[in-house]
Formats: sequence, C-alpha cells, structure tokens
Amino acid sequence: MTEAGPLPLKWRPMKVADVDGMLALAEVLYPDHPEERDVILGRLSLYPAGCKVSEREGEIVGYAISHPWVSGQPPSLNAKLIGLPPKSDIYYLHDIAIAPAAQGKGVANAVVVELLAHARSAGFRNAELVAVNGSAPFWSRHGFHRQPPSAMARKLTTYGEGAVYMKRPLV
Repeated sequence: MTEAGPLPLKWRPMKVADVDGMLALAEVLYPDHPEERDVILGRLSLYPAGCKVSEREGEIVGYAISHPWVSGQPPSLNAKLIGLPPKSDIYYLHDIAIAPAAQGKGVANAVVVELLAHARSAGFRNAELVAVNGSAPFWSRHGFHRQPPSAMARKLTTYGEGAVYMKRPLV
C-alpha cells in the first residue's frame, strides 16, 4: 500500500498454479454455476493468450477466460472443450470475474480493453459473450448489444436465469 491507497491491480497471464485460487473466487461469485477444474484447465491449455488473472497479496481477485469461437454458438457452461473450432469467426469472452473487494476500481474495464485489443490484433471482427448475473449494462457500456436468443435459448439456460447473449463489432 502507498500513502495514496492500494496500488492499481494489474492483469497477467494465467498459470496452472492460479486455477485453484480462481476456482475459489468463482465459488464465491457463482455458487449456482460452478465450472470444474478440468474445464478451466482445458481452456487455459487451448488458448493461454485469453486467460488472465489479477491478484492482490498473492490472492486471485479477478480472472478472465476468452478464446476464439463460432458466432451464435456459445459453449455450454461447464463444458470441456476438446479443441477450438477450425473456422472460429468471433472472439468469445467466456468469463470475467472480479472479487467484491476489487469491484468498482476499473479492474474489469482494464481486462476488457486488453482482451478486445488482443482479439482485434488476432484478426477478429466481432466479439460475443453471455452476460450473467445482471451484467448486461456493464457489457453495454463496452459496446456489446443484446442478440435475440432464438435457437440458443436452451443453451442459455445453463448460464442461469436472465442470461443474455451479446455481440459487438471490433472494427
């Protein structure tokens, strides 16, 4: 801590050693929607560039999981991916979670900006996500727009009541 307050939280690449701390945070934030350790390890191994953590004093206070995917076909929650689609056409933000003590400090905004810049540099023209737990207004502030649930309504139920599919252009 400095006299002016705590140092700003930074994001860094996720490591396998971070997964237990990340899962502990997820258990607090998403008790009704847990994801198994193998699911997270699978995403980390498939696309490490899209997995980030933020920590304070050795404790994970934020994590982000993202990867290339196919438009309009979000993976079901807690689904272990066996690979990334060869014809990925969007960048998918699977999860961004911030501990209550770190919320409201710009931590989530910083990683969203970082991940979207990564997606642009990787050549993606659009990003998509499923907003949960009333987070659609946050995503709207980042340029995401609600998409009609249509054929994916059943899949969205795995994300909990009120889940909203959202998309934004990156160009």
